[in-house]
Amino acid sequence: MKISSIEFAQNPYLFYDKLRANGSVHYLEKENGWLVIGYQQITNILLNSKLFTSEGENSFDPILLNCDPPKHTYHKNIVSGNKGILSNNRVEALAKKNRVICKSIIADFANKTAIDLLQDFALPFSSQVIMSLLGFHASNNTEIREWSYQSVSNKSIYDADFAFKQWQKVKPLIEQFIFENESAKNDLSEMFTYNLINSFSKEDLLNLIKILILGGNETTPNLISSAFYYLIKNQEFLEKLKKEPSLMQPFLNEILRLEAPTQIIQRVTKDDVRIDDINIPANSLLFLAIGAGNRDPTVFEKPNEFILSRKENKILSFGFGPHYCIGANLARQEAQIALEELINTFPDIYVSNSFDPIYRHSSHIRGIKEFPVILNKNNNDLMLQHRNEALNIINQDYNNYNEFPSFENYPNAQPNNWIYTFPSPFIHSNVVYSLLNANFKGKEALLEKAKNRILKAKEVAEVWRFWPINVARNAVPPDLDDTAICTLVLKKLGVKLHNQSVFLNAITPDSDILTWILPNRKMLLKKPLLFVKLLLERKKIKATISSNMLSYNDTEIGVSANVLCALGENIATKKVIAKIITSWNLDTENGSFYDKKIVKAFHVARAYNEGIKGFKTLENAIIALIEENYNNYCFAELLLSGLILKYYQTNIKLSDLINSKIIDTLKKENNVIQYYPYFTSKDRNYYGGSKSLTAAWFLELTNNWVDE
Repeated sequence: MKISSIEFAQNPYLFYDKLRANGSVHYLEKENGWLVIGYQQITNILLNSKLFTSEGENSFDPILLNCDPPKHTYHKNIVSGNKGILSNNRVEALAKKNRVICKSIIADFANKTAIDLLQDFALPFSSQVIMSLLGFHASNNTEIREWSYQSVSNKSIYDADFAFKQWQKVKPLIEQFIFENESAKNDLSEMFTYNLINSFSKEDLLNLIKILILGGNETTPNLISSAFYYLIKNQEFLEKLKKEPSLMQPFLNEILRLEAPTQIIQRVTKDDVRIDDINIPANSLLFLAIGAGNRDPTVFEKPNEFILSRKENKILSFGFGPHYCIGANLARQEAQIALEELINTFPDIYVSNSFDPIYRHSSHIRGIKEFPVILNKNNNDLMLQHRNEALNIINQDYNNYNEFPSFENYPNAQPNNWIYTFPSPFIHSNVVYSLLNANFKGKEALLEKAKNRILKAKEVAEVWRFWPINVARNAVPPDLDDTAICTLVLKKLGVKLHNQSVFLNAITPDSDILTWILPNRKMLLKKPLLFVKLLLERKKIKATISSNMLSYNDTEIGVSANVLCALGENIATKKVIAKIITSWNLDTENGSFYDKKIVKAFHVARAYNEGIKGFKTLENAIIALIEENYNNYCFAELLLSGLILKYYQTNIKLSDLINSKIIDTLKKENNVIQYYPYFTSKDRNYYGGSKSLTAAWFLELTNNWVDE
């Protein structure tokens, strides 16, 4: 196994245990370096900077991490000595201020059902602590946090140029604030008071700030998430900890041993060396496996078990010797404050039984990637009640109609009188798409039946139409919308189709995508059977064209976005994507099948989620649409808004507002899952929708909100 592999990132300890039988030093051919897993060997190396250097050309942190004594000792004393900003006295004095920061973040969760512990809590808290310490404004946090995340990815670790490029993006922001902002001396009072500005050159000071921010945004959040994961999975110990707060620090120490936030650090040999009878040449790269040293059975009894009363042994999680982490005390303090405030504010907080943590793809950093937790049992019960209602609607519809049915409403004749008409693979497949992204009991069996229903409706050349041609008053040809969504969900269900030429055939020279699948010369060459069939159907379709319900030249954003889900983003679709973006911005589309812009926005966001990254350009415009209108949105439109923000993974604050309105609606109203006019005839003589579709959107959006 390579230490750069995703498998290693998920469970490095299994890898270490397999290696121990063959010694403490192992050559990694793929990484062209030596992995050291023994506690004693690691500590010996860390204590001997004359033979094992942390320096190198173009070092990422020439001030602390990639700097050897005596220069390192000098720098460290400035930062964490008696008058340093990270001295023990200064860190202790920060406790009250940091608790206020923590409380302010938690206060924003008052109306939430669930949060992501890492993204919504641990990262913002640690980030605000270190930014407050350094004097930076909170508005800078997003850019700096993204930089720190990229800086510890495998790509950065094995590609020094990438790490430096990431730093160069954020460096001007920091440099401008420190050296050009008139209020900098006030904002950076901690730094100026303790003479950092006078002790380092301009470039050295920037490098120091870089590594302090990196530590504040990475190490501590991962410690918080690992500690909380243990507590939430060990309720008896959690209750004991609530009664005996003095156990918090020994608890954190044991979590640090078991789940070191920094798993591997590096050194380079200055001369030929011999470690455990292994000859290692000069200038060799050493990977010191902190996570393995912390579980060395020669040092720690039952090393893979949590033992609170473990005998004192120096753990390696914050380093060892001269390079012991200057922020260790601050990290411990933050973790203690975070856990105390979280479990005291939300005594019922818990994680879904189905949650299985996925760790970030990094050999050097150990951290859970996403961590959804449920805050309030009462809200959870309410949400679970409505999720069960949604699932009942879906199951009942399928049992009654052998599909997820579509309904029609004729507002001019019978307002709000929804009637079942004909089987629609379009609605059916849209329901399936959302169910694929939701978790519920009986999912696999239901999706298997749903898949067979889609396949049953398939026509020649693997195309679909909105309804069977011989049953409806308005006969329509096969269309790209139905064919695209059916193709997409079948692909996700493991069915491979061969209909790409049908989609490509619909792209016009002007880079539009035609809505209807109609015969032309290219089709005759590529799909002759489909060509002949469509020719034979032309007479049946004439009446529909005459009614203005469809035109040979119909094209629209919603349909085109769905087609792109099946085609993907490539050379053939590049101009189509650009045309859609232009059409959205000009807002000139009239008489379309999706007359509600939030629906079109949903289709665009879903296409982005399926890999059409060019639609990133429309993110701000779509967010603006939601911000302007969400207070007037019905329940289904709130669901669509929430899914849009989820697909784009953007604007946490707006997502919280949408989610809060959804929860408020659930508290105030019964039977919130109703028909929604998802699409319309072009001449507006009817609207189409489905309760099952609204229910499926609800299940998809709230997938991580509750424990099933």
